[in-house]
This record gives sequence, structure tokens and C-alpha cells, in this order.
Amino acid sequence: MAIEVIKRAREVEHEETPVLILDGMPRTVKQAEMLAQGSIRVDLVFNFINRDDILLEKLMGRRVCPQCNRNYNVTAIDRDGYFMKALLPEKDPKKCDDCSDSSLVVRDDDKENIIKERMEIYREKTEPILDFYKQQ
Repeated sequence: MAIEVIKRAREVEHEETPVLILDGMPRTVKQAEMLAQGSIRVDLVFNFINRDDILLEKLMGRRVCPQCNRNYNVTAIDRDGYFMKALLPEKDPKKCDDCSDSSLVVRDDDKENIIKERMEIYREKTEPILDFYKQQ
């Protein structure tokens, strides 16, 4: 499905934007192969590396407003060469700036067990894409 959307986007002429930036795609080697077969050239791949413990801590700090879906992060990290500020509401650290009567919540997929599962899926399915593109 995603591959077809990308192919259609490439078919439309974009004189001002001749480049597509794919974020979070491809996620598997099979998707990378499908892109290549579809004559979609990948010129550059960014892979942001972060320690699992830092990533887990920061992701577990995400909060969202259940009314407007605005995102925040209550976790500040400043150690071992990592510096990531908390992204807190300006008025009340537990309430959305836009919906002041709404308390922030943790999304289900920001819970520790789900994050660890996603990290494992990344290692199994997404990391091999790096080798695929190194061989190109």
C-alpha cells in the first residue's frame, strides 16, 4: 500500500519539489527492494542511533492531550553526552496548554513493554535495511 502511494506521488510532476523524503519508510528489506524495483532511487539514508536505555526513558516520558492530541515530554535527560530537554506545558506541567481542563495522559504504545517490543521489531526488521543500502 505505502509503495503504491509513493509510486503515484512520483508520477505526479512536482517542478518545485523533485525529491521525496520518506520518514519511517521503508521498514523492511522487502519494502526497500520494492522501492528499488519501482525505479525509486534512494540517494541518502539517515539512521539516528541512540542507546536503548536513553530511548526507552525518553519515550516513556511522552504525554498527550486526550482532547487535541498535542504532544509533550516530561523527561529531561542530561548525562553521558545526551542532552534532551523536557517539553513541558508552559502553564501547568500536568495539563495541556491549549485545553487547560485536560490532564495529559500516557498513550498505550508509550508503555515500557510496548516500547521494548517496538525496539525488538526495529532490530529484526528495520536494521537489516542498513545493510541493504550499504550494498547498493
